[in-house]
Amino acid sequence: MGVCLNFFCEKFSDLDNMLPIVFALLESDEDAEAAIYWYGDTINFDSACLLRYAQRSFSPRLLIWVPSRKGFSLFNDIEQSSLPVLLQSLLLHWRVLIQRIDRKWLGCRGAKRLGARAAEHLLDYSPCKKRLCFFGFTHRAFLVEIAERIKHSDSLWVRLPQGVIFTLSVFRTVTNITDPEINAVSAYLPAWADLAIEVDSHINTHYADVSKNLGISMQLNNGPFLGAPRFSRRWIKHIDEAYLDVESRFPSASKQQNRILFLLTPWHKNIWYEEVLRVLEIIASYDVDLVIKGFHANTSQVMTDKSFNIDECTPTSALIRDSDVVFFIATSSALDGFMRGKEMLQLSYLHGNQTSLEKRGLGIAAHSRDDVHLRMNRLVQTGSILFDGEELNKIEAEQFIHSEIVGMDPMSDYATYIKMLVMDCEK
Repeated sequence: MGVCLNFFCEKFSDLDNMLPIVFALLESDEDAEAAIYWYGDTINFDSACLLRYAQRSFSPRLLIWVPSRKGFSLFNDIEQSSLPVLLQSLLLHWRVLIQRIDRKWLGCRGAKRLGARAAEHLLDYSPCKKRLCFFGFTHRAFLVEIAERIKHSDSLWVRLPQGVIFTLSVFRTVTNITDPEINAVSAYLPAWADLAIEVDSHINTHYADVSKNLGISMQLNNGPFLGAPRFSRRWIKHIDEAYLDVESRFPSASKQQNRILFLLTPWHKNIWYEEVLRVLEIIASYDVDLVIKGFHANTSQVMTDKSFNIDECTPTSALIRDSDVVFFIATSSALDGFMRGKEMLQLSYLHGNQTSLEKRGLGIAAHSRDDVHLRMNRLVQTGSILFDGEELNKIEAEQFIHSEIVGMDPMSDYATYIKMLVMDCEK
């Protein structure tokens, strides 16, 4: 390509959304090369699985760098060493832990020091004059330090999507809107960056319409809306390869039972906590396998005391893969289930947000405990939560997610757009 492609990841959510774009670029151009810089405090199991998969797929065209005491080390060297896998993992986590201690003790100075090392490393290992630097989070001293140190080397900084906005809760009570700058894209593009690519064309269209009705001036992003490659069917095939050997917490001894995955969302997002516990008790009272996946430390001692099967380790996509039915509360992780064609039940009355599906009147939803009981009875009797005539509702919801939120082929769209950026850089 003639341009160095660099991706900066701090946590799993960065990698989860960036890696499909890395694959799209490297699959579409055999001469393309890329580097992933990990600068987070830890590398969890999900992240390690994805990094190993990327390494197997594209080494040596893809270099993965992780922190070391002197700067950065190749993840590839650690993984390809003769050490046993467990020792490789311990070594990797030790190196990342050292940087974490540095930053905890030194605060902002520690992050800047790591950023300075990364900038030097970037200039040494990416000798070409032009660079594209992709990032997810913005307000990080680490990234600012790199941007400052390489700003005279003809680099372009591009913010990539941090996921999909699935709820319209900003406008649930329109009288509370007072901030004229309500577009998330504007808020997430720092002054030192050049461009933001976004996924939420449907959501932003909704925002624009409501803003117009309220007489609010809305700042729009100048960058493109390219869909959500993380949830594309093409990427889900890659995800399944990456997690091929990952076993979920669904009990293997009870294969005749229906497997239900319950996807939580952070409690602070207007979630009815007490009723969630009650609904979980209702579901668990039936002869089914129930696994709960929490996000952002949702699970609590109360859930543990009630002997619920909580899985905080297995990647969410692998749990959805192994489930028969997915119950969810306004979380974008559910999009994976829709794209896989799973039976999905939205527990609408357990949260105070409105999802895109609800806005369109699509999908299958439960609005009370009675609805949950009806669906559970249906499931244990027939193996499906759908009643007669609801198959069309399921299909319409999947089509809406595919066409208006995820996109028809977002991986190709990103590859095409970024190649255009490369061509502009080469002029």
